[in-house]
Amino acid sequence: MGLRSTPESHRPKEKYMKILFSGSTHVDIQGKQVLIFHSVNTEVAEYAVIGFENYPVKILDYRDLGLAAINSLLVSNRLHDFAPKFSHPAHTSVVKSEQGKIQIELRNTDEHNPSHMLRIAIGIRKEMIPEYTFLLKELQQFNNKVALLSIYECPFPDEFPIYYSSFDT
Repeated sequence: MGLRSTPESHRPKEKYMKILFSGSTHVDIQGKQVLIFHSVNTEVAEYAVIGFENYPVKILDYRDLGLAAINSLLVSNRLHDFAPKFSHPAHTSVVKSEQGKIQIELRNTDEHNPSHMLRIAIGIRKEMIPEYTFLLKELQQFNNKVALLSIYECPFPDEFPIYYSSFDT
């Protein structure tokens, strides 16, 4: 995950018009590098999703666990610990601007087993994408593979996804 910072005053203000999704989801990121870190403060961490340069995807993460994940990474520089700490349920809102830009807001939720999954996967083969009931499915070519942004109904809603614990090396 590349670390780059963009001052708040230099970011364009967008009018987000179309609500694509709002509800609780599991959150899952997959790939060696999935997010570009922009900034963090006590309330929110901001990222861009790699592979969606044609129409940018911005994530604003307000979750306690999400903020703890990036703050831990910034202190420890242990990149392999980030995804398991980041990948936890959220109340997820997805909106799309008139210009095609997507903004995802992740907020705390009391739901431990949501019926939907937000999955962001970078560098996968298109034929490896399962056939779920997608509410949102955005694909972009990325290094001879694809970048996937999706929200789908969990095929086994009573089963919890596996969140891998961090390994000390």
